Amino acid sequence: MPSIISQYGIRSQKVKFVVPFIIFQAFIIFLLGRVVFFGVIAPFGLAFLSACMAFDKRAAGKYAVVALSGIAGAALSGTDISIIRYSLAYVMYGLVYVSTTTLIEEGKNISEATMATIAIFLSGVIFYAQKGFDLYNFIMLLLDSMLCGVCAYMMLCAIPAISGEFKSKVLLPSELTGVIIVLSLCVFGISDITIGQFSVGNAAAAALIMLCALCCDVSGSVMCGAALGLIYGITKYPMTEIIGAFSLCGLVSGMLRRFNKPGVILAFFVTNTTLSLYSGGAGNGVFSVLEFFAAIIILFFIPSNTIDAINELVGSTINSKTSDSVKFAIQKLKEVGQSFASLAKTFSDSIKPEQNENLADITTLFDKTADRVCKKCGLRFVCWEKQFNTTYDAIMKLAPVLAQNGKAKTGDLGQPFRSRCIKGEQFVSELNKIYALHKLDMQRHQKSAQSKELAKEQFAGMSQIIDSLIAEIGTGNKHDLRLENNILAELEYVGFKKCEISVMRNKFSRYEVCISVKRCPKKYSCTEKIVSIVSEAVKRQMDVRSVKCGLDNNCNRCEMLLLEKEKFSVCCGVSSRIKNGQTQSGDNYNYLPIDNGKYILVLSDGMGSGATAADKSKTTVAMLRQLLEAGFDKQSTIKIINSVLLLDTKDECFATIDITLLDLFGRDAEFIKIGANSTFIMRGKKILQINSSTLPAGILKEVDIETSYKSIESEDYVIMISDGVQASEGEWLKKYLTNAHDLTPQNLADNIIAQAIKLQNGFATDDMTVIVAKLVPTKYQDAHSE
Repeated sequence: MPSIISQYGIRSQKVKFVVPFIIFQAFIIFLLGRVVFFGVIAPFGLAFLSACMAFDKRAAGKYAVVALSGIAGAALSGTDISIIRYSLAYVMYGLVYVSTTTLIEEGKNISEATMATIAIFLSGVIFYAQKGFDLYNFIMLLLDSMLCGVCAYMMLCAIPAISGEFKSKVLLPSELTGVIIVLSLCVFGISDITIGQFSVGNAAAAALIMLCALCCDVSGSVMCGAALGLIYGITKYPMTEIIGAFSLCGLVSGMLRRFNKPGVILAFFVTNTTLSLYSGGAGNGVFSVLEFFAAIIILFFIPSNTIDAINELVGSTINSKTSDSVKFAIQKLKEVGQSFASLAKTFSDSIKPEQNENLADITTLFDKTADRVCKKCGLRFVCWEKQFNTTYDAIMKLAPVLAQNGKAKTGDLGQPFRSRCIKGEQFVSELNKIYALHKLDMQRHQKSAQSKELAKEQFAGMSQIIDSLIAEIGTGNKHDLRLENNILAELEYVGFKKCEISVMRNKFSRYEVCISVKRCPKKYSCTEKIVSIVSEAVKRQMDVRSVKCGLDNNCNRCEMLLLEKEKFSVCCGVSSRIKNGQTQSGDNYNYLPIDNGKYILVLSDGMGSGATAADKSKTTVAMLRQLLEAGFDKQSTIKIINSVLLLDTKDECFATIDITLLDLFGRDAEFIKIGANSTFIMRGKKILQINSSTLPAGILKEVDIETSYKSIESEDYVIMISDGVQASEGEWLKKYLTNAHDLTPQNLADNIIAQAIKLQNGFATDDMTVIVAKLVPTKYQDAHSE
């Protein structure tokens, strides 16, 4: 991953002048060489040189230029340190490095930090042997040597970030600490540059604290303030006061980072002003007014995209910023969702209320019949003019006959009209034809309304799915960069190569980890180790949900998806019996895990028995599974199924719907019933019964859904039954379950079916199905508490 330096100037190919990285290192070591503690200790340049050589040993000779820059920095530090001693230290380091890495085989195991410590100490011994030793010089030499070794180790953590050759997406805490220390020392390296009362170093220090507050979290800005305060306190100011002042400026600025640059600047200004007044006046503060305004100018000259890149590198926010392409996709999805919602509204508005036959419809049918039959009749004037009321009353007596039987007979005509009418038989025949067409037209309108209702529910469901997808893309999942970095570091530490990690936290606050690593030599040999590392990193027990081994696919990479391990697993058993005399059961069922730690049990009983009932229940179960897996919510799913059953034109089409949703993370179970039989929860000898009083789906246009919630515990049994099981009178099943213990789900289901048949004298009077689900604790519970 490119660093800030490589992205914004130092190694970029887009700038006008490409500055070699070796010159950048020379500039840093020059500033570090100017840092002197107690007037006699200046090991930071050599420490940085050893860190650079430890990181990149491929061309150690190029660091001669870097070493000369460090010597120049020490020479221009403006203090009384001996340039001869530190020049000798750089030479001694080169000799020690060459001898330990090329001449002495055992020396290859000696670290560069240790070499730098030895070089500082030997150069001091040689120098003071000529000049003369005393106790103070010896103590300072020991402190100088130890400080060089410690700083070399700390700076080594910062080198990958400075060079831009680190592999992780965000900086490790050790890398961030190293970068802050190097930057703080570099700032102090220019602290002696002043213009009147204005200190360039102080302005740079204030700008660095505000930059850390803006890009890091509070801990990063406090760390920067403490590091600067410690360095300044050792050399220029009272240590306790200056560390506290710098740290307080970083703390308050970091707390207002969410208000971006204005918030950070205001917080820094208020804190510095308060400290100035506390110290006895505006002129006695840590930073003068000119230094503060210079820091503001520096901060505002840093481009926003640079700050965003630093934010990403330090991983100061878990939520990564939504890219323009994702925003564009979200906008397009919103437009599609709105289109589906508009279509649903259009179909809803076009659905007319159902109308039953009324007097106006019947009168219209009679008028049409009379117009066709009586228009050319010779007695038309007598029937429809002179004796209109008698004729009308006689014909209206056919209305209830038509409504009840669907057709009329000549004998249904009232007297005396029946005896007088010479075309009575023709009139009734034509009326039956017109009424049959009228009934077909009414059925067509009804089916059209039902089809529109189904389309409306489908479009509304699609709109809801898209809205959920938008919420999940935009705000639902959180990208955890720090965990990605930690897992990546652990995987590479144990030997995995070319790792790619993605850690997401979904809207249920559960982790989803996608991992891609270089193929292992042995099939599936890496799975257990990766699961252990990820579980340790996220502090939760993870489980492999899918894995693609490179050896199976003949590729060079292995991929796997890890999800949080559920608190429960489900063990199911099913037993069924077909009604005597039938060859096919009208009951259908399914059980399977679905998204977000849910497990669904579905049982549907088609009304009646045999092939017709089986077809209806099979359709119901299949649609339930497909729609729920596609993302439709439960209400929309059930409405769509009800509409489909209503649309069946062959015959009456009813089916019960019994759904149990188990939460495998231990929350309440949800029971949804539409005309379904009771469900039982068996907890030891305690039996809970969930009843329903709703009608099956496919009877009414508006389906009645009954939902209830019950808590579930480990070792609970959930028993779902079709109505054939409880055909016998009384609550025999509840009593039977009270004494049923220590049975597997399959054995319990078989026993219930056997007992139901026994109570029905050995005959299955209806189709019988029993689903038994037992909640079993997962083998490994959460390894770590939250």
